[in-house]
Amino acid sequence: MECSEKPIFHNYTRQELAQIRITAPEEAVRSLVKKHWDTLAKPLDGMGSFETITAQIGAILGTKQIDLRKKGVLIFCADNGIVEEGVSQTGQEVTLAVAKSMARKGSSVCKMAQSIGAETIPVDIGINSEESIPGVLDRKVRPGTRNFLKEPTMTEEETVRAIVTGIELVRECKEKGYGILATGEMGIGNTTTSSAVTAALLQCEAEEVTGRGAG
Repeated sequence: MECSEKPIFHNYTRQELAQIRITAPEEAVRSLVKKHWDTLAKPLDGMGSFETITAQIGAILGTKQIDLRKKGVLIFCADNGIVEEGVSQTGQEVTLAVAKSMARKGSSVCKMAQSIGAETIPVDIGINSEESIPGVLDRKVRPGTRNFLKEPTMTEEETVRAIVTGIELVRECKEKGYGILATGEMGIGNTTTSSAVTAALLQCEAEEVTGRGAG
């Protein structure tokens, strides 16, 4: 494909994207963090899984000086073309409405994040609307996916652009001092899309991985 032979988004080609590797956690740092826990005035392993989790975070970050004071939740908002098949109890207009609620910090995920001092960062990566939403990052790849019952939901170029968008946003957050990030997605019809992807990855029938969904 032509789009595989040239940079298609921010200087990445498909081949370059495939060469990206995730660095393995540093086991030496994990041991240092765990050793520090064992020197504190408490029963050994007295903090349970909290000790294991912090050691894992230290190993991932490559430092025993763990600073998680700045926390973020990246929420990628997009519409699913399969909604036109009537698979959801609501229409695509609800995706836009929820994104606006997130921008006002009024949605449930925003309230939960606020309770632990985490900032929510909603991203329009594919809402089926031309409206600009203050408080929502505009990184739109396309206005919603296509209906996968009739055609491929995205082109190869669109798919790579979406992946790279996520990579670059995480990099930006790291540069801004975020110590830990959670990711999520929001969009009407996402349960159907997720079931289809899961079935494809597991090579099983869709019925085996599909529940009632929101409706």
